[in-house]
Amino acid sequence: MSILEEKNQKVKLVRIDKSMFPVIIPLYQSWFNNRKIRRFLFTSTPKSKRRISQLLLKWCFDTNTAYFMILLPENGTFVGHAGLNIKGKEAEIGIVIGETKFWNKGIATSALNQLVTLAKKKFKLRKLTARIDKKNIASINLFKKAKFEMEKASSKEYVYWLDFPKQK
Repeated sequence: MSILEEKNQKVKLVRIDKSMFPVIIPLYQSWFNNRKIRRFLFTSTPKSKRRISQLLLKWCFDTNTAYFMILLPENGTFVGHAGLNIKGKEAEIGIVIGETKFWNKGIATSALNQLVTLAKKKFKLRKLTARIDKKNIASINLFKKAKFEMEKASSKEYVYWLDFPKQK
């Protein structure tokens, strides 16, 4: 079941569930071991099937996380994930398009727009932050296009943020 479906969306977001593990773990293992993708992931991102399974279990059962599969609506192809790590009224947001043939096709933009809407309306968050590797120009441009602003920079990454005005 899609969490948020709006007309003309390029993707649908579906909450990751343990029943999906047999199908998605091999894909994650492939993505997280792909050098083109891995160069932009955190160094702590797991590579082994066992560690990926542990990470996915955390995403499924930790009440402070909300992780979603990014699916193509026309055929249900799993192309990546989008997630929130929630702390109070703030969250760190992240998106990975694991299927590289879908890079630069508007998939991440659609997923980010839906996730921002969920963060604001369903989770009632006030601020989102995104940590982005300085070399990941596509992600930097994605978050800038979505009106995120640079908060700070370190030697390896930028932190972008988006505030939501207080709801009345």
